[in-house]
Amino acid sequence: MPNLNIIPSQDEFSICLGETVTFNLTIGNGFTSNVTLSVGAGSLPADVQFSQNPAQPGSTVQVTVSNIASTQGVANDLVIVANDGVEGNSTDVAIAVAEAPVAPGQTLPAENATAVPVNANFEWQAVAGATSYKLQVADDLAAFDANIVYSANTAATSFTLSNNLTTGKTYYWRVSSKNECGQTPSAIRTFTTDGVNAVGSLEGVSLTVFPNPAKEYVMVSSTAPMPRSASLSLVATTGQVLFQREFPIGATNIALPVGDYPAGVYFLKMASEKEVLVQKIVVE
Repeated sequence: MPNLNIIPSQDEFSICLGETVTFNLTIGNGFTSNVTLSVGAGSLPADVQFSQNPAQPGSTVQVTVSNIASTQGVANDLVIVANDGVEGNSTDVAIAVAEAPVAPGQTLPAENATAVPVNANFEWQAVAGATSYKLQVADDLAAFDANIVYSANTAATSFTLSNNLTTGKTYYWRVSSKNECGQTPSAIRTFTTDGVNAVGSLEGVSLTVFPNPAKEYVMVSSTAPMPRSASLSLVATTGQVLFQREFPIGATNIALPVGDYPAGVYFLKMASEKEVLVQKIVVE
């Protein structure tokens, strides 16, 4: 029997999206004339180049495969056909093309959540194709990468901090899904930890909140006129912002109505440009 085989030097590949596959193809010496090489019907989409085409019987041709479409990590066949006008044969090369996973969907803490425990628990959705996740917590939004205070890698879709964060402080977090082909970060979300900051002041001015428990109004009072305006937000335990007010520059107190809300626990978030205070409020 004439040798009509066309034999690849490697017939299985696992690559990442954007990478190129190269292998040698040996042409059987049983063909009677030069062999024309082509890509067979049903092959995975790609650009295929042969170092020689037509090729002589018994020769070795280098095959370069580029611009290969993603197969989501599942092997698809590249079919190579050889024909000398009389005789023909084909061979299959299996190529699996993976890509970096998509960004995870963040679950907890919710965006702008307040009263988050200082040993915060983070949760996110599983991502197909991800082999691990990287959690990062920073204390500066504008320069997130330069101000990361906690970083961890895990194969799970949740993580609880082993070191406590600072009470009453605003933090920013993201999680990246990772595999051998790269990583994709989520959006950056904001949360504030439970309690007040260490000095109990905002822009250098001490604040008090009274009465607490409250029925109709909560008064926010400062020891001196506010040097900069501050944002005051009443937040439900679900994280929903119920209302926002401004503590104006130069003011020393402001009354906030709470009588229209059901009895229960709320959080008063007081934020300036650089600092945040969070006070638990009970409405009776």
